[in-house]
Amino acid sequence: MGDFMGIKQKLRYLATLVFCWVVASAVHAAPARAGASAHRLYVPVGYDDNDEVVVVVEGYLEETCQKIRGAKVSTSGNTFLVSPQYVVVSSQCDPLKTPFTLDVVLNPDEDLPADTYSVEAEGTSGKRIVEPLVIKKTESKSINDLPYAPVDQADVGFLSGGKMRALISGRLQNTCTVIDETQTRLSTSNDKTFEFLPVTMRLKVAPSGAPCQAKEHRFTVQRDFTPPGPGRFLLHVRTQSGASINRVFTNVW
Repeated sequence: MGDFMGIKQKLRYLATLVFCWVVASAVHAAPARAGASAHRLYVPVGYDDNDEVVVVVEGYLEETCQKIRGAKVSTSGNTFLVSPQYVVVSSQCDPLKTPFTLDVVLNPDEDLPADTYSVEAEGTSGKRIVEPLVIKKTESKSINDLPYAPVDQADVGFLSGGKMRALISGRLQNTCTVIDETQTRLSTSNDKTFEFLPVTMRLKVAPSGAPCQAKEHRFTVQRDFTPPGPGRFLLHVRTQSGASINRVFTNVW
C-alpha cells in the first residue's frame, strides 16, 4: 500500500511539473504577428541577375505597443507581395502612430533570373501599391559589372537653394585602389529613387608615387543633386558583392 501511495504522489508531482511547463510555455510563446499597411514602396533600378535585390517599404504602426518584425514576402509568378509584420509587445497601448522603414530582400536564397517583375505591398484602405522591377542579364562573370567600392556609410544633407548632398564613405584595401571619379555617378530613374554608383579603379602606383601596398585606407565621395520637389525619397547606394545601402530622406523644399 505504501509503494502504491508513493507512486501516486510521484505521478501528481510529474503532472504538476508538466502543467507548469505548459503554462510557462504559453506565457513565453512568441507573440502573434500581424500585417502592417505600407504607405510607400521604393524599388531601385539597375539590378542584375546576380544581385541581392532589396526594396524599401515605409509605413506607420497605429499604436505605441506595436513593434515591427520584418516583412513576409510571397510570390505568385513574377509578382512579389511584401507584407510588413508587427507584434504587440505591451498591454499598454496608446493610439499614437510610429513610422517604420524596412529594407526587404526579395531573393535571400537565390538569384533572380533576368526578367520583368512586379512588387506589391498592401497599402491603406485595402489599396495595393505596385511598382515595376526589372532584372537585367549581367554583362560580366564577376558579381558586379563594375568594381563598386565597399561602402560603410551613406548620408544625405541639406544645401541651399533646394539642393541636397549625398555623402558616402568606406574602406579600400590597397593603396593603389582609388575612386574612379569619371565613372562614379548619381542619377535618378524615377521620381522617388536616386541611385549612387561609386566605382573604383586600380592604379599602377599609389597616388603618392609609392609602390602598391595592401593597406586599408578610408575614402569619401559626395555628389550634389536636386530632388524634383518636397516629399520622401530613397538614396540607393551600390556596394561590393551585389549588395546595397539604402537611406530614405525627406526633402522639405
